[in-house]
Amino acid sequence: MQAFALSAWVEVEYNGKLHSGTGETPNERWAKNIKNHPPRRIKDLDGFNSLFLFRDKKNIDKFGNIRFQNNTYPIHGLAVGTPIELRYNPFDLTEVQVYYKGVFYAILRASKLTRKQLIEIPEERKKSSFSPEAAEYFKRIREKAEDLQKQWVDELRYSKLNRKEGEE
Repeated sequence: MQAFALSAWVEVEYNGKLHSGTGETPNERWAKNIKNHPPRRIKDLDGFNSLFLFRDKKNIDKFGNIRFQNNTYPIHGLAVGTPIELRYNPFDLTEVQVYYKGVFYAILRASKLTRKQLIEIPEERKKSSFSPEAAEYFKRIREKAEDLQKQWVDELRYSKLNRKEGEE
């Protein structure tokens, strides 16, 4: 598994270095506080995923539709002119989530789909603009991060996270 450059840099160059403000490395600080703030399981995966969706404010038009990105989404049960919030995946506009007064209301499917994805999404550059030295640096960082991940997988057991001192 190849790590992304940013996460690799964070693990190799940042999380292991002493922080002048705290006097600890970020990894040490995390390990020390894990008992007070244990990881939580996600119980509502759809709700969690919706936190990462793009958002836009719209009003219901006089035909009972929401128009967004040249697409039409019929909506029922709310009055004409009602302000709502759309939450959507910018790569797939076939359906959108509607929130009314901050609460989930419905998932709408497009009755007229003109645009399947946002047009404003920048494309990834095909040619790297990094110097050969920078590319080599990030290659080494990724390799170190992969080695660290393998080491941590061997050491980390989630079953041990909530144990009290001395328990096995």
